[in-house]
Amino acid sequence: MEVWIYLAAGALLGFEGLEALLGAMLIAPELVPLVLLALAVFWTAKRRGRWFLRRIALARRRRRIRGAGRSGA
Repeated sequence: MEVWIYLAAGALLGFEGLEALLGAMLIAPELVPLVLLALAVFWTAKRRGRWFLRRIALARRRRRIRGAGRSGA
């Protein structure tokens, strides 16, 4: 493979993820699909976690704004 393919994979996965993938390929090539699955699950969970935390922060902000409007009147 060419070097640019490794750089592109590093940019997509992050270089820590690429290191895990290449390390798994060297140790046990049959585990590569499991490593890819683990990386995909981790990425999805991280993305959903951020979305969930953002929704909670927005709900708290809305509550605070509505509550301040009632008590100020």
